[in-house]
Amino acid sequence: NLNANNLTTSKDLIKEGWFELINGGLVQNDEASPRAKEILMNFEEGMWFCLNEFGFRPQVAWQLDPFGFSSATPEILKSIGINKLVINWISEAHKEVMR
Repeated sequence: NLNANNLTTSKDLIKEGWFELINGGLVQNDEASPRAKEILMNFEEGMWFCLNEFGFRPQVAWQLDPFGFSSATPEILKSIGINKLVINWISEAHKEVMR
């Protein structure tokens, strides 16, 4: 019996630990050209949103850039409180083996 009184919102699910928002950035930044300032501005806006909308700051980042990532990325993320980083880059050789 679904009605407006018993529907769970995404905010409720996040607060109860069913979902976790990752990265905290508004978007995944392009690491080919930006300076650290732009990366930090992206995360600052995203972290502010998560804190104001959901009451927490993300501590996990997911890096899915298919071209790799900057060696500065882990240090930048560490400086803003991210303590876990999942890197999801797969080489062409590995993709071929998986095919």
